[in-house]
Amino acid sequence: RSVFPVHHFDEQLAARRYYLLSFRETIEPNRAAAGGTWSRGPAIGPAVTSIEKRIKDLNGYMKKIFVLGSINMDMVMKAERKPKDGETISGTDFFLNAGGKGANQAVAVQKSGGDLKFCACVGDDVFGARLIQTLQGYAVDTGCMKIIEGTASGLAQITVVNGNNSIILYMGANGRLDKGIAEEFLDR
Repeated sequence: RSVFPVHHFDEQLAARRYYLLSFRETIEPNRAAAGGTWSRGPAIGPAVTSIEKRIKDLNGYMKKIFVLGSINMDMVMKAERKPKDGETISGTDFFLNAGGKGANQAVAVQKSGGDLKFCACVGDDVFGARLIQTLQGYAVDTGCMKIIEGTASGLAQITVVNGNNSIILYMGANGRLDKGIAEEFLDR
């Protein structure tokens, strides 16, 4: 769900010769291809092929891509079963992983050779710093990301039992992304 209607940017993006990469045309068609399985690491693998095709389909028109979206720190815990209400059980594995639909798309576009601007917000916490560092590790330009003071970064608490996950999402700084921030970065 968008924080604000994306169609407001269509004219501005076109004027700057940017193509807005949408969630539906990159990630959703690949959900079935992933077989519903969950794997450790960024969830960008299946999206890369679709994004590569989309970039080639642009055929020289609007080679620049503007990704506007979420970025979260995924806190992943594996367990043999889900706990009952009020029960505490031991997990079998835990790790932190950068995620979020926008961040996943930004990494996929970068891996596909696209000219990318990624616009997102993170908090001024340890997770925000790590999320930015992770994107930089994938050579994603983080110059269009805004650090929101006094706000936590977006978080996803993911519990994995028998390969199936359940997620609780905290929007955090993602909820502060608005039209003004996106326009600020489009002008850079």
